[in-house]
Amino acid sequence: MKKIYLFMAVAITAFASCQKQPYITPTSPLTKAGALTLTLTQADYQLLPKTDYPYNSYNFNSTTDADTYIPLILTALESPFLNNGSTATVTYTLAPANLKVADSLYADDYYKLTSADYVSGGSYYGDFSSGQVLAFLYIKYPNAVANQLAILSYTLYSGGADQSVVNSFLFLNGTWIQIYQVTPAEYTEAGEGKYDQFTAADLSKLPGEFNFFLKNDITIADTAKAGDVDYVSYSYYASGNYQKVLALTYDGSNWGAISTQA
Repeated sequence: MKKIYLFMAVAITAFASCQKQPYITPTSPLTKAGALTLTLTQADYQLLPKTDYPYNSYNFNSTTDADTYIPLILTALESPFLNNGSTATVTYTLAPANLKVADSLYADDYYKLTSADYVSGGSYYGDFSSGQVLAFLYIKYPNAVANQLAILSYTLYSGGADQSVVNSFLFLNGTWIQIYQVTPAEYTEAGEGKYDQFTAADLSKLPGEFNFFLKNDITIADTAKAGDVDYVSYSYYASGNYQKVLALTYDGSNWGAISTQA
């Protein structure tokens, strides 16, 4: 995907549009062409902090992430050589939208943390922050495979309060990310509150249900941009309890399924 980025003094603004921005005549001589064309290499991604996932995955999970990270890369790579008004057309890699999570019983994916787990993850208070639980996944699953799903039950520390939570995580493009998980209230909203799970009879309605959930979750709706990809983890019953993942992409108005889990 290509986008145009415009250099303005020391700050760089990422434009959501794929339309080329008008060239602005610089006020002083350039030491480099004002219209730069760049395809990100692995070395470029590694200009980002090591703790951020693109450093190792060499791609972005969404266009929103690209708009966040590419200006940082351009600042480190090119800004010393370009004056105000210079543009950069950047080609980068988006994470594959289609994925297939191996079918496994819910019990195979589920794990409840122990006191020893918190200590191994550097916490002596019996809880984890959001960052600590992501770091723990690399300890718990040192040989994670592509698209591996993990469901963790743990105590989350956030802003001075502890909360018992169950969250889903996906090993995507070499890094663990937390993904959207359908809540008990949402199963009830979908008419499946008795068992908090879907069945084969529900498959055709899942994209519509998940579109509704994502559009009504302000943590997602407030920042969603066309081209973003989100992953929804949900409970599924078929002669046993399974956990499945459906990938959806946002077209600017709605979320639509881009992979089918049978």
